[in-house]
Amino acid sequence: MNYLLPLMMLVLPFTMQHAKAVNADSLLEAERFHYYTKFRSLKDTITVNTWVNMKRMNDHLEKIVEIDNVLFDSIRSAHQRDSLALAAQQQLNQRYNDLIMEYDKLKARTDNDLNMMLYLKMAVGVLAAFIVLLIFMLIGRNAVNKRNKEKAEHYEAIFEEKRLEAEAFQVELDRMKRREKEFRDELEKGMQLNMERLQGLQEKCDQLEEDKRRLEQSAQYFPESIPGKNDDEKIALIPEDAGEMTEMIRTLSEERDSLINLAGQLQKKLENEMARRTALLERIDALVQNLSQIGKAE
Repeated sequence: MNYLLPLMMLVLPFTMQHAKAVNADSLLEAERFHYYTKFRSLKDTITVNTWVNMKRMNDHLEKIVEIDNVLFDSIRSAHQRDSLALAAQQQLNQRYNDLIMEYDKLKARTDNDLNMMLYLKMAVGVLAAFIVLLIFMLIGRNAVNKRNKEKAEHYEAIFEEKRLEAEAFQVELDRMKRREKEFRDELEKGMQLNMERLQGLQEKCDQLEEDKRRLEQSAQYFPESIPGKNDDEKIALIPEDAGEMTEMIRTLSEERDSLINLAGQLQKKLENEMARRTALLERIDALVQNLSQIGKAE
């Protein structure tokens, strides 16, 4: 800031002088334009009063030439002044460059000092941040240990609960296995008895079918006369025996169908028990996997 004031004091006179020269030149140019306008107006009317106009034109042209000479002199002097101003400006630029170099040196020295202070502040800041970070890490570690302890207690409670639940499931599974075994034995016995009954009924049905067939054949080829029997008695006995045999066959068929339905119901019940057992096994497997995951997490 100290070297800017002399620079402004040196440049200001040249600037004011140049401004004055510019104002004078502007007035001369305005006067020249005035006479040139008159010259053009006279030239346009050269056919009227030619000699008078020519004289006036000559006067105006001479005036224009004089003004042009004055303008040329003004421009020449302005050029000389500009040359002097340019030389002074170059000296000022040189001085300005020297001042800039000195300023840069001083600034570099100041920057070095500031950098040292900045490095010192950064070191202190890093040390303080490290201390604060260490404190937060200790606090966070204590909080994490506390949370881990609470989580471990929570997982232990869950593990104990799941273990009890698994034991209950195991007891239920054993009970289901025993029930399944008993039911399977009962079903096998019932199916065996039903098969035996069904086989006996089938044999009875076959025997009745055979008896019916024989009776029908005997009815077709029965002799026309038997001592002590007449034709009405023979015809009446055969339909009554056939109806009884048909009713017996129908009863045996219904009993066979009921046994088959019972076997189907027993089979369906067995399938339901197997499905329940499968679902229970899946729940136990899921519980075991959950317990293993909890153990890995711990």
